[in-house]
Amino acid sequence: MRWGLLGLLALLSLGACGFQLRGASLGELNLNYRLAYSGESSPAYTDFQRILSGTLSRQGMRPGTPADITLQISDFVLDTVDGAVDTQLRVAEKVTIASMTLRVLDGQGKVLAAQQQLTKRDVYRIDRSQLLGSHALQSVRQESVLAELSQQVVRVLLIVTRQQNSAVNSASSKESRPLAA
Repeated sequence: MRWGLLGLLALLSLGACGFQLRGASLGELNLNYRLAYSGESSPAYTDFQRILSGTLSRQGMRPGTPADITLQISDFVLDTVDGAVDTQLRVAEKVTIASMTLRVLDGQGKVLAAQQQLTKRDVYRIDRSQLLGSHALQSVRQESVLAELSQQVVRVLLIVTRQQNSAVNSASSKESRPLAA
C-alpha cells in the first residue's frame, strides 16, 4: 500500500514539474495537411517523413485533400560527423545534426509562417571496444533527432493555429460589437 502511494506521488510530481513524455500530445490540431518537399529524396528524408506523419497523426492531423495546411519542406539534411577525439586520437564522440527549412501555407496558399530554419543537434560518446553497439547507438540517436525535429514542426503548427484562431476570434468580436453613434 505504501509503495503504491509513493509511486502515485512520484507520478503526480512529474506532471506538476512540467515533465511530458516524448511524443505526448501538445494539443489537438484536427486539420488535414499536405507535405510538399522540394529536394532530392533520400533514405533519411523518408525516415523523417514517416516519423513526422506519426507525430502529426498523434496531434489529430490527417493527410488529406483538400488540405487545410501545407507544410513546405526544403533543404533537409541529416548528417553524423566525428566530434572529439580521445588521447590516442581516435573518435570518441559523434555529432548528429538534422536541419530543414519549413514554410506553412493555408489551404488557399497564403503564407501562415514564413521560412524558418529548424535544427536539432545531438552529441554522444561512442565506445571504441563495441563498434557494433556504437553503430546501433548512432541509428537510435538519428531516429531520436528526427523525432525531436518533428516535434519542432508540431510546435510551429501550434503557434500558427493559435495565431490564426485568435485572429478569427478578434475579427468576429469586432463584427459582433455594436457601432457607436
